[in-house]
Amino acid sequence: MANSVARFDIHEVALDDLANLVSKIVEIEGPVHQDVIVARVVKLWNVGRTGSRIREALSRAIQQACNIGTIRESQGDGDQFYVASDFTQTNEFRDRSDVELPLIRKHDYLPLGELGAGVAVIVQEGISVSRDECVKVLGNRLGFNRLTPGLTERLNQAIEEKLSRGAIEELRGKLRIRLD
Repeated sequence: MANSVARFDIHEVALDDLANLVSKIVEIEGPVHQDVIVARVVKLWNVGRTGSRIREALSRAIQQACNIGTIRESQGDGDQFYVASDFTQTNEFRDRSDVELPLIRKHDYLPLGELGAGVAVIVQEGISVSRDECVKVLGNRLGFNRLTPGLTERLNQAIEEKLSRGAIEELRGKLRIRLD
């Protein structure tokens, strides 16, 4: 792969080499949005602009990595999120306060599964918390000092997902772990 990567523009690199690179990014960062994968590769090549040829090449590489089974589309994280083929969601969530790629801090690029894991941790720790408390604490633990409307909506979406799956329940305005 090193020879192919060193000598060519992104869109000229062999598909299998790009798929391998995509797989490594997903293995390290997954669940990760397709746009973040693209941004990582573009940064690696030190390219200033992501044109249509680069996007198409990386889209094909992501599909190739899925086809060979090293990565898969992540169910429950939202559209265009990918994980390693053996990925299992845990109750871990990542602090994004010191990330080098600003795109990772945008609410649309926060995987719902990871946010849901954070919801479960916050509710477990607080025993019984309001939605607003859960959103505020989770936002802070994710590294956000200020909750934008988009971030608040995304965190509430994760709460709704946990409620619909029955992992938590809402009783008299408080969220708590379901005690079946």
